[in-house]
Amino acid sequence: MRKISLKPEDEAESAPALSLRRMKVWAFIVFCGSTRSKKGDMFVANHPISHLEIPAANPDAVGTFYRDVFGWKLETNAEHNYVTFQSEGGLRGGFAGPAEPTYKLDRLLVYLATDDIDAQLSTIEAHGGKTVLPKTEIPHVGWWAVFTDPAGNHLGLFIRHATAR
Repeated sequence: MRKISLKPEDEAESAPALSLRRMKVWAFIVFCGSTRSKKGDMFVANHPISHLEIPAANPDAVGTFYRDVFGWKLETNAEHNYVTFQSEGGLRGGFAGPAEPTYKLDRLLVYLATDDIDAQLSTIEAHGGKTVLPKTEIPHVGWWAVFTDPAGNHLGLFIRHATAR
């Protein structure tokens, strides 16, 4: 875990900059989770949420809905026929259509960032989880895998190619 200090004396920042920094850290913590030490230092997990996948029978139409309602920016990756979104100041993700192996209506898929998918899947299996989809390359983007936790929840793992944007 990585330590994040929120103490003003630890930073040579102005009060407005420090407040903005604290708000960003707080927002990250709300979305990604954290723990505190006895001294009040904040620790953030090294496996943040990196991608959300929303199932959609018609990804273009559903993407348009989210763009019009929430102002999300949309982009279609023609090579993979995959519609992605980026929310302002928030997470990014995509819309899984019926051709995607993860497509299942009513199942939002959360991807966790990792540095080593194979090692993470071994750890998951050693603790009662199961690999549903092994490490798979997304050309020019990265690698992904899907697993279930002991309760049966599906989650994904993701690592970006060093050359991907």
